Amino acid sequence: MKTLDVRTFASWGIDLIEEDFCNKPKGFTAPQLYSRVRDAIAQSGRPMLFYICNWGADSAWSWAPQIGDAWRSTGDVGDPGRAEWRRILSNFDLNAQHSFGGVAGGWSDPDILEVGVPGINLIEEQSLFSLWAISAALLWAGNDLRTMSPQTLKILINPEVLAVDQDLLGQPGTLISTSQPGLQVWARPLADNDAAQAVLLFNRRDAKRKCGYGGRTSVFVAR
Repeated sequence: MKTLDVRTFASWGIDLIEEDFCNKPKGFTAPQLYSRVRDAIAQSGRPMLFYICNWGADSAWSWAPQIGDAWRSTGDVGDPGRAEWRRILSNFDLNAQHSFGGVAGGWSDPDILEVGVPGINLIEEQSLFSLWAISAALLWAGNDLRTMSPQTLKILINPEVLAVDQDLLGQPGTLISTSQPGLQVWARPLADNDAAQAVLLFNRRDAKRKCGYGGRTSVFVAR
């Protein structure tokens, strides 16, 4: 049945297949089930991205890089139509623990973006976008694109932050320093001949701090 489904999707010109983990049949492991879809895509005659969405269950980071193009490392980042900063931070932290398998063509995903979704403020939205970019995460817009505000659009099309996320090396960032509780420095290598690094200054506190931490995050390229 998987082969027929995937061939049908290919005939429709589909570019991406996402398979969830709902109603998992007994007697099968997650790698066995997802491998069937991978093999069906390979036999379909059409290149399609394969996204494994099993919410990080069964230690997905240990086998998903060999099966899919991207995989979920966490549970859902929020409830439908409502963003929550606490859950966003939790997903970012969990993904960072298991993103070591992430490379170009294989991405560890902390779930959909909540930019423009009610529940968080503008600074938190800007920070969320930078956190996902330093993680080399997928940028799935979770807001209603038809009614988004100019502020939301400005965040989602920020060329400098997009360039960091889309860097060809595809390697996710890691925590390299915590100068004070709640003040972090993250960095990720970039595909640049002069060893460029994308650096993220992240203020997890509510109070403002100097040296780029004032707006929660600052992301820039250092050489």
